[in-house]
Parts: sequence; C-alpha cells; structure tokens
Amino acid sequence: MGFLRTVKRSVRSALGATHRLGLDIRPVMVGPRKLGGVRFQWKADRPEVTRCAIVSGTVEGKPVNFVVMNEIDVIQKQHMLGKFYEEEELELIARHFKGGTFVDIGTNIGNHTIYAAKFLDASKVIAFEPNREALRILKANLALNDIAGKVVLHEAGLSDSKGRASVEMPRDNLGGARLSLTDDEASIAIERGDDMLRGETIEFIKIDTEGMEMGVLEGLRETIADQKPTIFVEVENANIEAFHAYRSEMGYEVVEEYRRYDENINYLVKPAAK
Repeated sequence: MGFLRTVKRSVRSALGATHRLGLDIRPVMVGPRKLGGVRFQWKADRPEVTRCAIVSGTVEGKPVNFVVMNEIDVIQKQHMLGKFYEEEELELIARHFKGGTFVDIGTNIGNHTIYAAKFLDASKVIAFEPNREALRILKANLALNDIAGKVVLHEAGLSDSKGRASVEMPRDNLGGARLSLTDDEASIAIERGDDMLRGETIEFIKIDTEGMEMGVLEGLRETIADQKPTIFVEVENANIEAFHAYRSEMGYEVVEEYRRYDENINYLVKPAAK
C-alpha cells in the first residue's frame, strides 16, 4: 500500500491543478506493483455515468469480459489481468457442481456468477447482491458476457428475517462490504432465502456474506432440508462452532475445505452418507 500511496501522491502533485478542478485520479496497475498508467474520473459526472476499463481475456479457451472501475480493488485487480478472483475456490466448486441451478448469495460484481454460467454449465443462476455500488458493475458484467438471460438477480441481502440494512464499505474492497441492520427506509432490503427461493429447484448454494453466513443459513432451513443442495460457504472464525452445529443438525458433512485468509475458512458440505 505504501507504493500505491507514493504513486497517487506523485500523480496528484504533477496534476494538482487539474485534480482541484474535479478529477479523481487513480493508478492503473497491470501487474503486482507495476504501474501501467492513470485513470481519470470526473467527480461531477451524473450518477448514471460509469467510467471504467473493459478487459477482454480468454479463460479455459472461452472469451470472458470484465468491467473494472477500481484497479486496486481486491477483486477487480484480478479482473484487470483478465483472470477470475479466487481461482482455487472456483476449481473446488467445479469439482462438485455439474449443472442445474446455482444460487450465488453475496454475488458482489459477479465473479462466481460469471464462472458458473459460462464455465460450469449452470442452466440458471439466482444471484443476491444488495450493494448498489457493486450492482452497477455486476449488471455490466452480466451484459458483457451475454449471460443476463441465465441470471435472476435479486437486489437484496439475505438473513433469517426480513428487514433493512445499511452497507459499511471498506476502501478498495467491494467484496468486503458488511451489512448492519437498521430501520432506515432508504437502506437496502433484507429477505429470507426460503421466501425468495420457494418453488425453485436448487442444486448448489454459494454463500459469501462477510460474517452474516449463520443468519443466511437460518433463513434457508426449509430449502436446505427439502432439496439437500451442495453448499459452499465462507465462515468467519467466530462462527465456525455454530456452523458445524448447524450443518450436523441439517445432516451435512464437510467434503472439502480451503482457507485463503486467516479470518475465515471455506467449507464445501454435502448431505452425509447414510
């Protein structure tokens, strides 16, 4: 981060007058610690205007496109290289999902949804994403990859009860956005998964909700009990004991696990063999 701060400081020093006129200046990284240039964004742009880079690449012999608005965002900096984020986790999912309906809870800008729709033969993706900033990029990514017709997008978060929530956004990490319950009517909607998925046939559920996974799972009890989908879920350390109690109660066993970060672990669980 010190390197990037130095780059920003140098650019802003050289273009100080321009920056004061209303430009946001960000470095464009084309590799780890490799500066490719700078990107300018007028701060006075209308809300419906999105200035971005569009990256076209080839993954597993298929074309893929990514919208990048922030080159140093945790996920978007991988997309800037024409790569998917969390490739190891995607490979793990690929070993256990062989088509059908894929539910993506915590879709963010569409990394896993694009992969499921284009590379895993998902016949349908049901996506849940409440963060308005992420939704702008997500919708563009769906259109650019010609998968919007496969994706049912719900602009809402999930938990164990209906309500409202505000979004707490860390800098340069859209995927790290956290929800906090609130009574503010201008905030985002929170729904129960069982209500939203009733009548659907579900083969696979992916959950990445930054600490809200237990509330999400509680709101999916009916769906999980009835349909027994395979589940891939990121669990924060503080919730690990509660998660194992829940999956045991629901008759699930851990098939694979993968830890990328110290603060959480990913579990792939399936109904326990009888």
